[in-house]
Amino acid sequence: MTAVEAELAAGRPLHDARTQLRAATDLLGYDEGMFAMLAAPRREVAAWDGVSAYARQLARPLRLAATALAVERVAQAHVQRGLYP
Repeated sequence: MTAVEAELAAGRPLHDARTQLRAATDLLGYDEGMFAMLAAPRREVAAWDGVSAYARQLARPLRLAATALAVERVAQAHVQRGLYP
């Protein structure tokens, strides 16, 4: 069993993904800076923070807050583009 397979068997998804990313960057010869940039999920963390704050504001579950936030953003985009009166 390889190191990557051992990590996958442990059942830790984010750690598993970073372990696989480390193996890929080593294989491709990328430096530590490239690994650090690829390993930091900035967009995902920002999205999570936004949805969780909106869920707290509405006092609703995350799934409902995510849907409401998405619908609100689409509606705002339509208004900004003049698609609705």
